[in-house]
Amino acid sequence: MTWAIPLLRPKFAPRLIIHLTCPEKMLQRMTGRAPSGQVSHPGNEAPWHLANEGGGQKKGGEEDPGQDNINGAAGDTIGNKRSMSTRSTASSAAGGKGACATAVAPLKAQLERRKRLLENLQVEQQQYQSDNKILSERIEALKAKQEQRRTDMKQLQDNFDKHVRSLRATNDDLDSVGEKIKSLKENINDLASVLVERGDAEAATKALSTFWLNLNSAIEEMGCPLPKHRLQMLTEKFMMDVLVQNLNLNVFPGVEIVDAYNQLQYWLEDNISDQNAAFPVRLRQEVALVVFKTETDKESDVYRSRHSALQNNWKYLYSGIVKAYPFVYQHDKAEPDVRRHYGAKVQLLVDQAINLGLAIKGQELDVTAAAVTEGEQVFDPELMVDEDGQTSGTVCFCVCPPFVVGNPAPIKTLLKGRVLCNLSPKSAPK
Repeated sequence: MTWAIPLLRPKFAPRLIIHLTCPEKMLQRMTGRAPSGQVSHPGNEAPWHLANEGGGQKKGGEEDPGQDNINGAAGDTIGNKRSMSTRSTASSAAGGKGACATAVAPLKAQLERRKRLLENLQVEQQQYQSDNKILSERIEALKAKQEQRRTDMKQLQDNFDKHVRSLRATNDDLDSVGEKIKSLKENINDLASVLVERGDAEAATKALSTFWLNLNSAIEEMGCPLPKHRLQMLTEKFMMDVLVQNLNLNVFPGVEIVDAYNQLQYWLEDNISDQNAAFPVRLRQEVALVVFKTETDKESDVYRSRHSALQNNWKYLYSGIVKAYPFVYQHDKAEPDVRRHYGAKVQLLVDQAINLGLAIKGQELDVTAAAVTEGEQVFDPELMVDEDGQTSGTVCFCVCPPFVVGNPAPIKTLLKGRVLCNLSPKSAPK
């Protein structure tokens, strides 16, 4: 291989170019001998030469034939070398292009696959977005429909409640009935507390022990005189036993034909079909509604019948209280203000019980005071609360019966009853 190196020269000096060849070539040209295995051509090669830009001319304008030969030989050598280098470069480029083409082809195929995958994913994304939009619109439509149904259901419920209230004698429902029963029990408790606090324990114990023939021995076993909390318990029991009669469904203050009404009710309950099972309830509600609307009319039979029932309850209850607590009669006789009489407080209790009974009879479900057999029935924590906090035993005293709701609905407890149990069977009343 030959390199041409230009040398620095003054501005007007001839340009000199030094052609360098590989060491073997230079040695051959200088010695005139070819390397081993090659033939030397001394006339065509020189070890090195200097060539000026004048094309082999001397300073005086004369031509140098030897210089032309050297230039020609050098030109041939350079041309041959360039031709060989060009062919080598072309061959290398062709080989590189083939290798590059072999390496790029899989990448292009992978890129095409990725492009197709991306296009498919974009199509799926668009489809999902479209589906989501449709589903969102359906959800909004369903929400609107649900809200409309809620509104309609509320309207239907309001209309139904309005219709049911129109059938009742009062505006009470089961919740308000339960609250009124609690209020009655509290008023009984308040009056009993005043009586026990001011009364004589021995006189009260003797009188209370005669109010229940089946409980006489059980009362005596608790002591004489009774402790105040036991006097309180028995006084409340006496008042509740009298007033609870007005809460029973077969007792209808204000109805003179109550016996005929009860006979009709029993006959319907025994003979009516399941399809018309609500008819006895409707009959009871209608009778209660008639009583409620006419009980304030002093000229009506309903008013006279209701007033008679109130007086009978008051007399029985007041006479029992006076027997157990004699100071009550003396107080009422000396007190000029009738509103402060104990008799007035008793009358308020009776009137409250009659009104509560009317509200109970106006319900579409049966609200009744459950029967408790004293001396025999076992304590039931679902229906009862013991005075002393006991959780088992035999019921000795039922201070207030439990109130339950049922018929036609399953029986459930509206208010638990108050009882006193005795764990010893010998102390239970016979």
